[in-house]
Amino acid sequence: MLARRSIVFAVVAILVATDSVTELLDPRDRPFGSFNKKGFRLYFDSIEKVMFKKAVESCLYRKLELLAIDTVEEVNLPYFSPNFREGDSLHFNDSDADMEYLWTSAVPCSQSDPLNKATNSCSSVTWCTNNLESKLNYTLNLGRISPPYCLVFKRSSQQLVPVECSFKALFLCEVTN
Repeated sequence: MLARRSIVFAVVAILVATDSVTELLDPRDRPFGSFNKKGFRLYFDSIEKVMFKKAVESCLYRKLELLAIDTVEEVNLPYFSPNFREGDSLHFNDSDADMEYLWTSAVPCSQSDPLNKATNSCSSVTWCTNNLESKLNYTLNLGRISPPYCLVFKRSSQQLVPVECSFKALFLCEVTN
């Protein structure tokens, strides 16, 4: 298993090096950031806040997917905790408020927990990147938000929060298995 992960990281490093030159010469407007390893995963970490559509486009451009915090190991990484400043050298000039929210690939509700039309809420999400369902220990209230539903991860509360897709937040792209 460890050898497989090492091979995956080596291949990704080669792709990143090759794509870096292409990216510098590409005239399209894309958010900047850097590639970082957090736990056993490789992420592209943005340094500017953007709307949801721009975050998705930026991830797809890099052949990555928007963040899915779908494993216990990932949820427990310090970067996603309220103490997210530990070990973060990329955002040293940003305030905690600037870094509070991260775009995710989650959509509210799931087949096992559909939208309650009376309360316009549910207690689960489906991760678009892998179609996994996650049960939440809190309720997502979608009452004031109209579709399409966009969800950000709020680091201080470690919860997903529905927001308008025009909201600007930082984002992470990840290499999927």
